[in-house]
Amino acid sequence: MEQSVKRKSIRANNTPSGPGTDYPLPEWEKLRTIKRYRMECPLTRTKTIPSNLHLKPYQPEWLEAHVEVLAQAFVDSPDLGLFPGLGSAYGCQAIMEAIVSQPTFLPDATLLAVDDHQNPVASIQAMSQRQEGMIMNVGVIPAAKGKGWGKKILQASLESMARDGLSFASLEVSGDNLPAISLYQGAGFRKTRVQYLPLQDLNRPDRPGFWDLPLDLW
Repeated sequence: MEQSVKRKSIRANNTPSGPGTDYPLPEWEKLRTIKRYRMECPLTRTKTIPSNLHLKPYQPEWLEAHVEVLAQAFVDSPDLGLFPGLGSAYGCQAIMEAIVSQPTFLPDATLLAVDDHQNPVASIQAMSQRQEGMIMNVGVIPAAKGKGWGKKILQASLESMARDGLSFASLEVSGDNLPAISLYQGAGFRKTRVQYLPLQDLNRPDRPGFWDLPLDLW
């Protein structure tokens, strides 16, 4: 039997509220927004990494290599509409420096993958919050896509989080980034929330106009 769930929305500017108020997201509003999923994965499974995979836990000397991978990986990504900094080496460096400077940064779960010739091909960065491990970015250079690097480096990062005693991992992904969603679902992630972020408000720190809806409503 289907359960009837009332739609709820949270909006920061000029949205009336009150008991019984029902606000579905109108179609015209969706056209000016980016759809984002929050996904979560329990950290309970044992994951094995092939012996031929070269993974390097984060060290300061590898920061530039992470930047190079991210700058290539996100050239045509749907996430550029939300995080334009990923579209340039300068922006990627600023993002990496911000991540590694946080007290909750997880260096052992932040990995650089290199091929047999020691060329960087994939990067993942992670932080933590209480019992939650947070995947910040997963990037694979165009020449290495389709070869399983994303799956391997993601599994290795999750295994590191499990060893650190974290209970679950989370991440956010753009709704039209289907390859990434497929990758995360294959690793055990499931969608838990859907969000709509208006394009005109992307650079506002308080994210006015932000919709946050239970996933079962969409």
